Amino acid sequence: MTACAVGAYAFAEYVLGHSGPLFAATSSLISLGFSRDPGCAA
Repeated sequence: MTACAVGAYAFAEYVLGHSGPLFAATSSLISLGFSRDPGCAA
């Protein structure tokens, strides 16, 4: 999950040219199913 978040951040910053693309990392964690409760995974 961490590698995907960092990859999304780097892609958005270096390839797409965004400055500080925090939404890219956040959206990748959400789409991978990150939650605060580890027993909540389906």
